[in-house]
Amino acid sequence: PTTRNIVNAYAMNQAMFFFDFQKAIVRMGLLDLKLGSEGEIRNNCRKIN
Repeated sequence: PTTRNIVNAYAMNQAMFFFDFQKAIVRMGLLDLKLGSEGEIRNNCRKIN
């Protein structure tokens, strides 16, 4: 029920969906990339390696 309005709005307005999607992808691209020992790749997302 909390996302129903959002889904319906995107279903009715494809341009709004693609505009918001583009903004989200740009924001994700601005995230800092962790290198070497700064981060970790988890074998199981629910547990720390």
